[in-house]
Amino acid sequence: MFAIFFTFLAVILSQTHDILVKIDYLHKNTQFKTYYELFGLKENASKQEIKHAYRNATRGKNPHKSLSTEEYKKLCMVGYGVLMHNKKDYDYVLKHGKMMFLNKKENFRTSKVAMVLFTVFLVVMVDMSIFIKRYFAYSALPNTKRRKAPQMYLYGIFEKIFKRN
Repeated sequence: MFAIFFTFLAVILSQTHDILVKIDYLHKNTQFKTYYELFGLKENASKQEIKHAYRNATRGKNPHKSLSTEEYKKLCMVGYGVLMHNKKDYDYVLKHGKMMFLNKKENFRTSKVAMVLFTVFLVVMVDMSIFIKRYFAYSALPNTKRRKAPQMYLYGIFEKIFKRN
């Protein structure tokens, strides 16, 4: 269960990070704030409109004198990929104020939620490894010498806390 949750969390965070990297790439190379501005679109543009704007941008002249034609086309491809494949996540980042610049120190600090989740995961994994070691030692004993079967420490703690009267 924890492995599925952490995998899901890692995928979400990496996808948001990728979008932030692409936004930072846009900011470093142009004066535009969003890829919508790059293509001259509104935020509620359909996929057909995005495709049409992308084709017009790559066919036409390079309007940015600071960028070479190859750099401009690469920027357009990145913007097209974001708007076509990650539009929902990109809009979420824009809407909820997660516009961060990746070169700031605050972006690399570990959040408290991630630290708590990692600590819980670590405690469960350590308890699981101790349980497995004790269970193999228990199962190696002959039946006559076996006492009570081992259990996880966390199970015993939860059993005492939530004991029914």
